[in-house]
Amino acid sequence: MDKNPQLLIYALSGTAVILIIAALILSVYFSDAGQFSGQSAVESDTLTQPLSDGNSSQGEETSDGPETEITSENPEGEKMTGSEVMEETASEVNPRNEYSASQIKKWVYGEEEAPGKIVFLTFDDGPSLNNTPKVLDILKENGINATFFYYTRYSLEDEKEVVIRTINEGNSIGLHSNCHDYDLLYPDGSADIPFILEDLKNSIEIIRDIVPGFDTSVMRFPGGSKSWDNMDEARRAVKEWGAESIDWTTMTGDADSGNDDRSPEGLVGMMEHIMSYFPERKVEVVLMHDPSWNECTVDGLHEVIDYFRDRGYEFGIIR
Repeated sequence: MDKNPQLLIYALSGTAVILIIAALILSVYFSDAGQFSGQSAVESDTLTQPLSDGNSSQGEETSDGPETEITSENPEGEKMTGSEVMEETASEVNPRNEYSASQIKKWVYGEEEAPGKIVFLTFDDGPSLNNTPKVLDILKENGINATFFYYTRYSLEDEKEVVIRTINEGNSIGLHSNCHDYDLLYPDGSADIPFILEDLKNSIEIIRDIVPGFDTSVMRFPGGSKSWDNMDEARRAVKEWGAESIDWTTMTGDADSGNDDRSPEGLVGMMEHIMSYFPERKVEVVLMHDPSWNECTVDGLHEVIDYFRDRGYEFGIIR
């Protein structure tokens, strides 16, 4: 079979050029692959897991030599140990200390080890025009955030600016109730699941009328989830609907009719007394209230914050 030598040369030259170009592309791709894989690992990290479980390999290199302490420098030029680097990284990944209710319950019930001492300040039955803004002022003054379980009471038109401010300042809003009527929610002391779900739907729509696109995955049952019958089924139904319920680990007694001492010292005293039964627990969820009639919460909030700050707690929010 006859072949044209000139055409053969052209064909071989074209093949060589294609192979060279392909080799260059592959070399560039593999030189950058490490950067892309590292970025994906960070972006896919979820805040519902502890930020450091002691087994993370992020930032570590493997070698056949002896293990060495990972060190870095902080902005002041001081050396930081490996654990300090991890804590610094954790704060950058989750600067507001946001955690899901399901994760918090795992820490509280001892199913997982908490990454440190964290307290979640929570406020029920707001918003109010007189007390909630004062609570927000105190939180802002202290550079912390909290979680507000708002009672929407069929309309929040008068309180819409408070709702908007709550979110704009970095706080979290969870669902509480639209009616807050025990006789309707728990007739004869047993959870009415269809009514509870409808109540939650109405509540979230009222907030969305003020904050379009608002969403949340946490709620708190009025009166707590352990005061009524049929609550296991109610919790499951609410979770299937899209929200995790959460109660509290301690409270100040600011809305407790049986609490005779609602001074700042009395509120902290009740909270500390309840916590004393679980001295090894690292995570606390504090129940307080901010409706219009409850001014003692505002009066004692500084002392509550100081109590936890003096004991090395970080402040978190429930999302």
